[in-house]
Amino acid sequence: NGSADWIADRHDLIVTTFHHLAEVSEAFASQIEKVVGVDTRLAPETLLGIARRTRGRVGLVCTLAKTGRMLQHIILSYQPRCQIELALIDAADDVRRVAQTCDHLLVTHNCLEALEALTDRRADVVIEFRIDDQSVTFLRERISLLRRRTAAGQAPAVGV
Repeated sequence: NGSADWIADRHDLIVTTFHHLAEVSEAFASQIEKVVGVDTRLAPETLLGIARRTRGRVGLVCTLAKTGRMLQHIILSYQPRCQIELALIDAADDVRRVAQTCDHLLVTHNCLEALEALTDRRADVVIEFRIDDQSVTFLRERISLLRRRTAAGQAPAVGV
């Protein structure tokens, strides 16, 4: 993939979430040693917001179907009797319909601005992700190693 190589040639690390690691690893296969996965979790405020939803119809707005499926499983683990309707932000008519018909509207943080442009409905829960502390520590160690190798005049790319 030409654009992936172009990106990888200009960066020492390609950081992604475990959720997207397979696709990113495939895209950057020629420089796989630069790909680093980090574990992300839903923020505690997000989980609390999900747990507090008490009515049955939940609208979920996000960018990718894969993310939507993952979030549906999490929502159902907190609210097993709810019905979840997924709308991808690029499908404006679906977003408007879900916003009008759901009891609770949940939206990923990266879709909030587009949701507000499409509908007057405010999100009941904005879904935020946080990088796990162990992943932050690992990433810091990896960056430190890259800096040491660069300072020593060695190639910056390191496999782990």
